[in-house]
Amino acid sequence: SAAARGLAGVDHRLLHRVLDRGEESVPELVRFALEDLSDYPVDLEPDLLNIFRALRTPEAIPFCHKLFRTRRSDVADELTLAYQGLGAASLVPLVELYRELGEQAGFEIPFMLASLGVKDPRIN
Repeated sequence: SAAARGLAGVDHRLLHRVLDRGEESVPELVRFALEDLSDYPVDLEPDLLNIFRALRTPEAIPFCHKLFRTRRSDVADELTLAYQGLGAASLVPLVELYRELGEQAGFEIPFMLASLGVKDPRIN
């Protein structure tokens, strides 16, 4: 919150504090990441995505979905890498997101599913 307000820098100190806490930091990060962050002067969403990629936690999937819906063109590669890092844990949520968005809005999802490297009859 302080970093999003511009009161604390997004630097190695902040990242180490978060990453050193590991899974313990995930619930707070997810809660914050799912808030409406548009009123904050500092855009932390790309940084949050990178933190979640490093933590490889399935709890971040709702945030990844949020970014897919709102900022996919800004973070498409990073989102693909985040889903890939979760492997099989992101299969069902991605299939559900594809069903929700439909073929036209979710046209990138089949490529993401294929890139997971998971063998599953739902993705041919």
